Amino acid sequence: MRTAGLFGGVFWPRLAYAAFLVGIPLVLGLFLVWWTTRRRDAGRVRRARVARLIGLGAGVVVGVLTVFAAQAFLAPVAVVAGYLVGVHHGDLSQVP
Repeated sequence: MRTAGLFGGVFWPRLAYAAFLVGIPLVLGLFLVWWTTRRRDAGRVRRARVARLIGLGAGVVVGVLTVFAAQAFLAPVAVVAGYLVGVHHGDLSQVP
């Protein structure tokens, strides 16, 4: 019996595809985090930056999982949704 290697023959191409689909919105999101939090009040900036990065991280994880669940078109949407959740939690949740 012959196997296709580590994790089967589909794992690595699908992982590369996920990195492509998730990587482009991730780079854009990291640029937005840097751009929007570069010159402001130190305490608020740290909270906003951490919340946005956590949101991006959660979006990347969900995006990669959607590629492996055969829903690849939702991967960039998951990254953007994670970023927006981070924006809401870090900046907009404190607005009265």
